[in-house]
Amino acid sequence: VTLADDITPAFQRVEKFDVDSLTDAFRLLLVSEQRVCVIVVLNEQFENVLQNRKLLIKRMLPIALLISDRILGDRVKALWGDDADATQPGAFALARLALPSVTGQLLSFADGKAGVTSTPQDIESIFLQDTDQQELPGRAAVKLELQIRGGTIEAALDPGPNL
Repeated sequence: VTLADDITPAFQRVEKFDVDSLTDAFRLLLVSEQRVCVIVVLNEQFENVLQNRKLLIKRMLPIALLISDRILGDRVKALWGDDADATQPGAFALARLALPSVTGQLLSFADGKAGVTSTPQDIESIFLQDTDQQELPGRAAVKLELQIRGGTIEAALDPGPNL
């Protein structure tokens, strides 16, 4: 993903964290490079569907992308960008740039089975501040939530005894 000039990378840093290391992820957002995307893998979920005499268990993995453009002292510009500086597009513009790359079919499976797909759920603005060092400026960001679906377990159900 690149900025409008099609040369400059949209993100200077992309890192992956799990839900148990959110404090580390927030610290990275507060002190890191200009444009950052932190990928947080949330709790895995399963959707159970009964279909004829089969139980289909579909795997779902919610992901949150925490996206920030570091513009300190001006929350509006941090979220919406600086019109006078194309290298500071703002967190919402960065999320819109990333969205096509993380939406749709991410992996395909053979034999006509559905692959791994990603669908956006919502985008919301957030504000992060270091609770240990409150004298430091906070950082505006957006949270882009995605639902990753992929992988199905099939279980044949025994018809059971006739009553």
